[in-house]
Amino acid sequence: MSFSGEWTAIRDLETRIRDFVTEARRRQQLVARSADWNMLTSSLDVIGDTELAIEAYLSSPEARDHGGQYLLIYGILQVLFVQQDALQHIAAALRFPYKPYPELFDIRDIRNKTVGHPTKKDRPGAAPQSSHHISRPSINRTYFQLLSTYEDGRVEFTAVNLRELIVKQRHIVRNVLSQVVNSLQEDEMAHREKFKDQRLADIFSTTGYFLGKVLMASHQDSTVELCEAKSSLKCVCEHIGQFKKSLEERGVLPAYDSISHVLGELNYPLQQLESIF
Repeated sequence: MSFSGEWTAIRDLETRIRDFVTEARRRQQLVARSADWNMLTSSLDVIGDTELAIEAYLSSPEARDHGGQYLLIYGILQVLFVQQDALQHIAAALRFPYKPYPELFDIRDIRNKTVGHPTKKDRPGAAPQSSHHISRPSINRTYFQLLSTYEDGRVEFTAVNLRELIVKQRHIVRNVLSQVVNSLQEDEMAHREKFKDQRLADIFSTTGYFLGKVLMASHQDSTVELCEAKSSLKCVCEHIGQFKKSLEERGVLPAYDSISHVLGELNYPLQQLESIF
């Protein structure tokens, strides 16, 4: 897939995840875990932001001096590092299993040596301390050689092709986001399957009859017995209670404020009718 194609695919996947997590039922669940919700929204923003930065880097002209070249190299490596964190944190917030990718670790290691801790890299603790610097004569906008020296005497030259790093990382980002979208879709379909044979409308199949009795009993010259009116009103209240419970089981309440508002508005007239009867 082309650079622009990867950008479009990642952007579309980010949008699809946003659509899933901002649906009221799922959003209610996530907001209840405020740390996860904050991390998720921040990470989705970062995915989009870093993709914009990558596109800007890929379309930028060759720098006119070494200072500009260093700025491009430092910047794009930090962008890739931050994007990796965002990808992992999206998975963590949605409780999606995320496995480390060796290719991403290699990119992360290059960033740490080049931008993160070039003068003294001593992590992990079991590894020998090392120092690193970019070979200035080798650099251009998309390539440089990294010189690494280790306390055990080793010296390494690593050729770094930044365009290749971008291709590798974008491929993995797109795959992981696709898996997240598929997982969200499967969860949504499982939720619908669970309740597909439980029609909410069936709860009110006889409510009209009992409401008719209540309405008739409300007139001064009604022929409806008081006990029948009380019984009919009780049935109406039970139907509303059953409806509310079913919505809670589906995660609709309290996610949808408008429905909660309507149900709350019903309390007063029902209480008044009960008092009258």
